[in-house]
Amino acid sequence: MGILVLSADLCLEPMSEGHCTEYVLLWYYYTVSGDCRPFVYGGCGGNRNRFSSKQGCESQCILGRRGKEPIRIQTSGSNINDQR
Repeated sequence: MGILVLSADLCLEPMSEGHCTEYVLLWYYYTVSGDCRPFVYGGCGGNRNRFSSKQGCESQCILGRRGKEPIRIQTSGSNINDQR
C-alpha cells in the first residue's frame, strides 16, 4: 500500500541548493512571503521544492491551490507549545 503525498507538500520543503557545483538558476516557493523566488541549485541533492521556471513554481504552489490561501508558515508569534 502506498502513501498519498499531497503535491503542495513539496512547496513546504525549505529551499536547498544541493551539494554539487553545477550552478543552475531555479525557483523555489518561499513559505514566509507566499511567493516564488530564484536560487542557485548545485545540480544534485536538494529536495523537491525546485522548479525550472517561476511560472512552474506558481502553478504548483500558488495557482494549484486556487480558492485557498497561499501556503505560509508563521515564523513569529505564539509557539504551538504555549497553547495549553
